[in-house]
Amino acid sequence: GDGTLTEAEMYPGDFDGCVGLCLEATRDQRDNTFAYRVFAADGRIVWLRDTVTVAPTADGRRTIRGFMADITEQKAAEEAAVRSHRLFRALLENSYDSIALISESGLTVYQSPSLTRQLGYSSEEIVGRSNFHLVHPEDRGEAEARIRAALEGERQASPLRMRVRHRDRSWRVMDITMSRYVDEASGEKFVVLNNRDVTDVV
Repeated sequence: GDGTLTEAEMYPGDFDGCVGLCLEATRDQRDNTFAYRVFAADGRIVWLRDTVTVAPTADGRRTIRGFMADITEQKAAEEAAVRSHRLFRALLENSYDSIALISESGLTVYQSPSLTRQLGYSSEEIVGRSNFHLVHPEDRGEAEARIRAALEGERQASPLRMRVRHRDRSWRVMDITMSRYVDEASGEKFVVLNNRDVTDVV
């Protein structure tokens, strides 16, 4: 037809919001861009991005013109990314092992919540700090050397076994595997640590 969408063609709940945004754009005499869902002729749900432009008429009234673009694929990609992020977080937060990300300068930039179960520390107590002081003095030199080697891309076939101080001051025995991660955007190098508490099995 004339490009005007009826309420029946729009996804339930989106129609009123779109009308409100169009009225707001007209009242404030400013352009507006918003997204909403419609039913295609074949029954599919399609996402549209609508850019409305407010223009005065010769008799002093205001009209709006809209330009619609199909953004269904973009929305699907965004939703897939959100689902993937939620799954990734769930895997990290429920893993038996704890995962840490160490920068080239030796600072912990990420620590999964599993560390609290393993060593009693919260992620907030660990992130942003160098935590080598928690490693047993006899194991610290090897730990630092292995992290430097991992930063340079050295493949490490076996985990490093070392003692780490628990919050209760006891020593826990950890098997730690290390691998290099390079941020594609910045080129910055990190080491991913996968930490497994093996105190009760050694």
